[in-house]
Parts: sequence; structure tokens; C-alpha cells
Amino acid sequence: MDYFNKTSLTKKLLYQSKNRGCKEIGLILGKFAEKFLANMDAANLADFALILNQNDIDIYDWITSKTAPPSHLNSKVMLQILSFDINNIEA
Repeated sequence: MDYFNKTSLTKKLLYQSKNRGCKEIGLILGKFAEKFLANMDAANLADFALILNQNDIDIYDWITSKTAPPSHLNSKVMLQILSFDINNIEA
């Protein structure tokens, strides 16, 4: 992936992370993206994009450990999201 495409995709994913239907998920994924997105390789960016295409309520359930994510979403990025410290997020 060349620099221009990665930069464009990174901006798109950051926007999608912050602007969710559910404010809480937007805060969590937005802060996660701000912290980790710039250092992701192409495979991790693709995994993150796949996660962002899921319903907010499902993502919320996974983050709060109410349910486990489906096996096709198990990735390094999903593990990072699930272990992301949401207690220190400020709006």
C-alpha cells in the first residue's frame, strides 16, 4: 500500500471511528484509532475496517464482554480493542 492510499484510508477509518450512531462506541473507537491507527499495517487496517462495518450494539457487547466477537473478526486489532483501557477516556 503506497503512502497516499494509506493516508487516505487512515483518515477515512478515523472519521468512521469517531462518527458512530452510538456516542459511547464513537468515543471508544475514536480514541483507539487516534492511538493506534497511524502504526497499523495494511492487514491491520483491513481488519479494523471490517470491525467498523459491524453494528454498534454488537461492538458494544464485545467491548463490555457481554458476548464474544464472531470468529471471522478475531484478529490482532480486535484483541487490541478488547484490551483497550476504556476507563481513562475523556470526552
